[in-house]
Amino acid sequence: MKLLFLLVLVSFAAAEEQFYSLQKIDLSKAEENIGEFKKFTDCLLEKGPCSDVYESYRVRVNESLQSACGKCTPELKQFAAKFFEILKNYLPQEYDGFLKKYDPENKFDTTMKSIFLVFLLAFVLNCAIADEQYYVLQKVNLSESSDIIGVMKNLMNCFLERSPCSEAFESYRVRIPEAFQQACKKCSPEQKRFAAEFIQSLKAEMPEDYNDFIKKYDPENKYFDALEAELNKFI
Repeated sequence: MKLLFLLVLVSFAAAEEQFYSLQKIDLSKAEENIGEFKKFTDCLLEKGPCSDVYESYRVRVNESLQSACGKCTPELKQFAAKFFEILKNYLPQEYDGFLKKYDPENKFDTTMKSIFLVFLLAFVLNCAIADEQYYVLQKVNLSESSDIIGVMKNLMNCFLERSPCSEAFESYRVRIPEAFQQACKKCSPEQKRFAAEFIQSLKAEMPEDYNDFIKKYDPENKYFDALEAELNKFI
């Protein structure tokens, strides 16, 4: 639970201000764009270049850690809690590297632990309604893949429960029934574009799997027409 010393991330400040001030980084869609999130992490670990905004976070890491983020606003502490949650779940090696780089002697664990728990809970409570608005899914980009058919086959083996699913694919599979029944109500515009692209490609390239997919998730043919009509708006 050393996680919280990343409250340090939120420390872009003028020298003696009461609270740090920084240009906001929106983590609400970070799990859909892990590549960009990793650029931020690489900056903090000095493994890659930093934008001006990312650098403004990096240079205050040690100061914030040593002061238990004393100049961090509640919003910044919530940001830090969310950052560590994503880092640990999606980039575990970088997570370990961050701990080793900024707290090699585990000196700040006790101080930061209670702060982390308080503000992670606050973040969860404050975002509960927002989290219900759209699904949070790791992005799968078919159009940029060099092996679209290979990706499609892997997806369908997961969706039709023919073989084990990766963590990313499983996060899609478990939401398919609800997405069918609600015409993708909780899908973001980007997710609807992906779904439309996926269904078009599936129908054209893998018609047998397309039919099996419809039969599995809409055996009574009650939902697919409405779903398809909604998705076609995003083609």
